[in-house]
Amino acid sequence: MINQNPSSSHHDHDLDHHGNSSTKSLRYYVIEGLLLVMLLCVYNFKTLLHYPSLVMKFLYYFQMYFSLELLLVLGAGLAKMMFGLEVEPQFDNLSLSTSTQNFWGRRWNLVSSSILRSTVYDPVRRICSSTCIIGKSLGLYVAVVATFVVSGIMHELLFYYIGRIWPVWDVFWFFALSGICLSVEIAVKKALKGRWQLNQLISRPLTLGFIVVTAFWLLFPVFERIGVDIRVNQELAIFGQFVKGGSE
Repeated sequence: MINQNPSSSHHDHDLDHHGNSSTKSLRYYVIEGLLLVMLLCVYNFKTLLHYPSLVMKFLYYFQMYFSLELLLVLGAGLAKMMFGLEVEPQFDNLSLSTSTQNFWGRRWNLVSSSILRSTVYDPVRRICSSTCIIGKSLGLYVAVVATFVVSGIMHELLFYYIGRIWPVWDVFWFFALSGICLSVEIAVKKALKGRWQLNQLISRPLTLGFIVVTAFWLLFPVFERIGVDIRVNQELAIFGQFVKGGSE
């Protein structure tokens, strides 16, 4: 998201608008890049790992996070250099997530969050609010679930084009389940009206635990199914040949 007015405050939202994100130093991204390179090198020794399937799922998570953040940072740097646009950081301390609402709305891939909010959530909620059958209150939950359903379909298409393997819809159900759970969380918060909430020492592990468990169950198997590690090594080999050819 383009930061048009950094000093302005953001209002609360049912999908949880993000506040000011922490600024990470260049050293952080250099270290992250080195870790990504080391991680990709580990793929070459997959056959030597104990419980390779489990270990690879852990590696897929870090590869996905590091790659996505570095690409977004690179894009932000190019936008600033070429057009003078200041782009806000797109990840904000995932380990500090206190709820699924906080994780998806304020901390994980805020570019996608912003796009889905304006293209799916807001229109669906307006349409639902204008109908007497659904109404404004129920329309909120319909809009949240619809947002995650669209995200799930888009991710299924993404993995299909990467791997050319027909989807089994586990990625779709990962996002659909997240949308349903987020709707339940919002409903509980509205019912309690701030009278009671979990301590962050409890809510943070519960939130990350839920995300990790559901990702291991439904999301990460697709990485193994399409052979992400094999494709990465192939791409690196092609890139290495390109660099070598250009230097000769």
